[in-house]
Amino acid sequence: MNILAGVLWVLGSGFKALLLCSVLALSLAFCSAALYVSHRIAFPPWHDPRPGSSNLTQKRMPEAWAGFTLDPYTSLGLQFESVAFRSRSGRWLRGWWVPAPVEPPAPTGVVCVHGGGRDRRAFMRQSVLFHRRGWSVLLFDCTGHGTSDARRRFPLGAWPGAAITYGTLEWSDVIDALRYTYERIREQAQRSAAASSVRIRVALVGTSQGAVSAAYAAAYLTRRFEQGDGAACPPVDVLVLENPFTSPLALFAHLASHVAMPVARYGSRWCFLRHVVRFWVMTCTTLALFRTGNVALTCRMLAKACEREGQPYRCAWWQGIATLGQLLSVSLSLSSSSSSRETPPAGGFDSVAEAVQALKCPVFFMHGMKDWIVPYKHSVQLYKAANEPKELWLSAEAGHTMMYHCEPDTFETRVCGFMERYLRGSM
Repeated sequence: MNILAGVLWVLGSGFKALLLCSVLALSLAFCSAALYVSHRIAFPPWHDPRPGSSNLTQKRMPEAWAGFTLDPYTSLGLQFESVAFRSRSGRWLRGWWVPAPVEPPAPTGVVCVHGGGRDRRAFMRQSVLFHRRGWSVLLFDCTGHGTSDARRRFPLGAWPGAAITYGTLEWSDVIDALRYTYERIREQAQRSAAASSVRIRVALVGTSQGAVSAAYAAAYLTRRFEQGDGAACPPVDVLVLENPFTSPLALFAHLASHVAMPVARYGSRWCFLRHVVRFWVMTCTTLALFRTGNVALTCRMLAKACEREGQPYRCAWWQGIATLGQLLSVSLSLSSSSSSRETPPAGGFDSVAEAVQALKCPVFFMHGMKDWIVPYKHSVQLYKAANEPKELWLSAEAGHTMMYHCEPDTFETRVCGFMERYLRGSM
């Protein structure tokens, strides 16, 4: 009996040890996967910045860029000028200025804003369409993209360091690009006899993160203009947004769910596994929000949603977390710079929909229905929130940032037609 009891005790101890090791291994895998996905959201695999370099990366080029990855003259035969201008944070932003082909040049410019992890070449092909209409075009790299200067990595620099913030900080670069465009066009106009009567018109075009940054920037300028402080940089005349997302929270939750989809399908018959997957998606989303510096912004957005729905306790809960997140951001020097008052996160808005509602200019939304990164319902929601005049184009063929690649003729007809109609009307 003693021998049998000893054998059973050893087996029992071994089972417990095996169970403990299994739990620890699964917990480690759970946390590691969440950390890896959140890191990839903050630093996409195609993100290859080269600050100060004379050459843009040629790695991981998207399919739509095939044959158009060099410069406007080599790839398209367009005359251009390599330019650099300082942002309000003191960093150098670099890009290409494609001047208008007519003389004297038309007092109209187009500022193009690329998506997260990409660079100025995102709209190089489309610049031909704008150039053909006599408009000057600015293609530039946001901070930490292309050859523009980057923020220092944390802890050497302020949080969130060199991570992409999905428009929360990049919108400020758009303001600087707009100011540069106004200055260049103003200089061109001063050479002509009718310089005093010239009305400068500028269109702002963005895709993905660039669309969100453009929306924040345009709404910020609209608010400043309404407050009587729009002399330095007037509001934009036309805004074009390709596959924007409604909020970092919605985007990150969708991306995490997409990664977890195989496990979710396999475990759909087991309730416990479904809860584990949901908890993992929530953990991954929270980590991504923290890593990209979007926690306080998201909590304020959720607090306002709870307030509208008549849920005061949840509103107070999210407001408290937002305050803690803001205090943490300050302690990590996110808002300690002297320029933070002029460049509040997300332009002072708590969601993209709030920024879109503040716009007074014509807005064109476009989205591919095959976009698995940002589902097209995001553009539909933002379109409903926008003021008139507005227009929505949903392509049944296009994926993420592929509207021009999949339907170039329709792009020229609808997008350029929309821009021409309102740019001429704003004269």
